[in-house]
Amino acid sequence: MILIAEDDLDIRTVLTEMLEGLGHATIAFADAESAVQFLDSGGIDDISMIASDFVLPGANGLELIKYAKNLRTNIPGFIISGYTTQNIPSDVHYLKKPFQLRQLKEIVIKCRQQLTESSLTH
Repeated sequence: MILIAEDDLDIRTVLTEMLEGLGHATIAFADAESAVQFLDSGGIDDISMIASDFVLPGANGLELIKYAKNLRTNIPGFIISGYTTQNIPSDVHYLKKPFQLRQLKEIVIKCRQQLTESSLTH
């Protein structure tokens, strides 16, 4: 399941529909705090990757992905933003807004490859 953290309802809805259209189960949150509560309640075991807006109420998307990686080191994530890629670590992918379905699919494939490679080395 892909965890989505996006405060804009329209973008969150479209992203959910796109990912589900690609065959992925999703769970979506409007802020980082709600996502963290889900992860802390055992949800981290059900998540295959995190898709997060960079700017969120309460915390930014990088902080959310870092938090998840502290719970499970091999979880991949990607940031969705209309802003710069500056300060995004190499183990976090970046999807620039606006994006096409093809670009989203490519990022998801990269994250899945990262998860597979991580599983092979641990």
